[in-house]
Amino acid sequence: MKNQSALSVALVAAELTNDQNTKSLAEAVNKANNKVMLPLADSDVLQKKQPVATAGSVTREIKQHVVLAGETLTELANRYNVTTDTIRWANNLGQNALLDEGWSLTILPTSGVLYKVQDGDTLAGIADKYKASSEMILNYNLIKENEIKQDVELIIPDGVIEEPKPVTTVATTQSTTTQNNVSNTPTTTARPGNVGYNNYAYGYCTWYVANRRGDLPPSMGDARNWYYAAQSYGYAVGSVPAVGAVAWTPNGYYGHVAYVEAVNGDQVFISEMNYNGGWGITSTRWASASSFSYIY
Repeated sequence: MKNQSALSVALVAAELTNDQNTKSLAEAVNKANNKVMLPLADSDVLQKKQPVATAGSVTREIKQHVVLAGETLTELANRYNVTTDTIRWANNLGQNALLDEGWSLTILPTSGVLYKVQDGDTLAGIADKYKASSEMILNYNLIKENEIKQDVELIIPDGVIEEPKPVTTVATTQSTTTQNNVSNTPTTTARPGNVGYNNYAYGYCTWYVANRRGDLPPSMGDARNWYYAAQSYGYAVGSVPAVGAVAWTPNGYYGHVAYVEAVNGDQVFISEMNYNGGWGITSTRWASASSFSYIY
């Protein structure tokens, strides 16, 4: 407004005095004013909202962190601004887990639980299971309720996993299943698990196998890490199945481990947790021996 007033005065003075210098000055002011005012007169510029990246923008990226020597859960939780439980749950670690150099850890962008939808799951059921808000689950994952289908991976903001205290039992497993009139599953007595040193999260395959064996290192991370971590601890590994060995596969997001109950030719009878029936459920099955590697 001030520029326009100055311009008006200059033009009037030029007309009254017919002074060439005043006219030149007025023309210069006019040109400068047009350059300055042009963006303001453009309604498109005024109406368009330009995206601005801010430090507070929400990120939904799941990261992988390779553990360095001496790093702890608390240190990583502070660095990534999540709870230690969030890191433990995403990597199937126990409450007092110690981290080994070289481990690859899944780091969520916010505190909560990483969950892969199972057949039959509902939004309300998932929210109730993890004590979370259905609305927050939808909003955070940018998803609609009808898009929540089997194998979809969700981040449950502020979700929690209830961890019941494990009970050590000595179980006897029997089976009368036969093939070619040969008993395939001899009676086996489980070793009592050394729960005091079982730092794996209850309900997962790693907790179950560690509890069955009782002699494994207290924390080897996700099942996907076990084969190589076991070697670093001095355990023998190989492709030949044996009763009492850990059956290991890297397949799946976290990998999987099971306990070998019996061997019959190219078949192994395994017991496992969190495979058939879900979290905290123990089941057994026959499987091809070649589908696993083994930790002895």
